[in-house]
Amino acid sequence: MTALTRVVRRNCHRLLSLAVRGRRTYGTDWGEALLREFAETTGTWEALSWTAGGIRTVWRERRHRRSIRRRAAPLPVRVTRRLVTTVAMTAVAGTVVNQFVLTVRYIPSVTMEPTIMATDRVLVDRLSHHWLDLRHGELIMLRRDGDAPTDSFTAPFRLIGLPGDRIECAGGRVLRNGSVLDEPYLPAGSVTDCDPLTVPAATVYALGDARANARDSREWGPVPENRVVGRILGRA
Repeated sequence: MTALTRVVRRNCHRLLSLAVRGRRTYGTDWGEALLREFAETTGTWEALSWTAGGIRTVWRERRHRRSIRRRAAPLPVRVTRRLVTTVAMTAVAGTVVNQFVLTVRYIPSVTMEPTIMATDRVLVDRLSHHWLDLRHGELIMLRRDGDAPTDSFTAPFRLIGLPGDRIECAGGRVLRNGSVLDEPYLPAGSVTDCDPLTVPAATVYALGDARANARDSREWGPVPENRVVGRILGRA
């Protein structure tokens, strides 16, 4: 028997022993029988095969014993366990969905009135904008990081310009790439004034529907795309 074979067999026996006994000095009768019969194996591959089969058998045996213990528990205990497990899984799933997929956001500002009123709650899709391109006119939730704490906030906006778009204003109307935008969602009598610019790469140009009151890209300029929190699907 070569030195390599001895090392492999010794490690296989240790691994099987750990699976059978864990921290105990003696495992189940079936597990101990597996350990004793390991000595009858020969060579490297037979030792590896016996160890793999033994570990699989021990795992199945333990799973069977746990199942028997669960079924043997009194009915109130079984019901309580299942209820606790269900509640815990539901809470975890809800947290994951709320943080990374869909979330409800309270809107404290008048930025998007009358489309979204102050005190409304909206449903935000936090996921799809990472792989589906943003589109002109979409409602998005945008995070603004200002120099002072009072200048940092998250609010809804309308996506007006994407990278490469030429944005300008004339006669109180917004023009994108030379064409006047049709904006029926604006309050009657709205006037929009802005400085002309071309939206840089990896940024977006966003305006509030309440043009007279909104702080938006007219003040800050284009905002980095990574400040887009998600798409607004509608009122919650």
